[in-house]
Amino acid sequence: MISALAEAQVTPRNFLAKAFSKEMVQKVLISQKDYKPYPKTRAEWVNIIPEDEQKQIIKKAESVLNKPVPVIDATLLMEYVRSGDREEHGKISFGKRNSLMELVIAETLEDKGRFTEKIMNYVWSICEETYWGVPAHLSVQKARSGMPDAEDPTVDLFGAETAAGLALTDYFVGDKLDKISKLLRKRI
Repeated sequence: MISALAEAQVTPRNFLAKAFSKEMVQKVLISQKDYKPYPKTRAEWVNIIPEDEQKQIIKKAESVLNKPVPVIDATLLMEYVRSGDREEHGKISFGKRNSLMELVIAETLEDKGRFTEKIMNYVWSICEETYWGVPAHLSVQKARSGMPDAEDPTVDLFGAETAAGLALTDYFVGDKLDKISKLLRKRI
């Protein structure tokens, strides 16, 4: 009954669409080609990140280079419904995303191409995941099985964070990924 009431209360309000026309929004938006939220080149980054911090970032990325990309398998996903444990999944999932960003920033700082293959593998692995959120949030799916249902997509905070990380990856090293395969950016 509560869920029926909650659904009944959801009505589109469209506050922004009513207040601003498409033309008004287009006038004030920066074009995609002119939008530069962060420095993009090595030359820009080296002027704002102290050298010792650059070395630390590169050292962290180097530590990831020779390790396999972690996998989130079905057993790990099921662990939350089986035991209530979310820690191991979180460690692997968040670690995987942090490693990707370390590699991306290191490649942007160094600009030698030595992190690009590993970035490609992390991007591919993350894009292969059925669900980017945490298993505890799968309960909003109709199946409620502990396994993500690709036919019932949901977004949680961590899924949105993953999407943002992949968008940043595309922003910083997308051109380098294109040189490997045009399918990588398309996948992102």
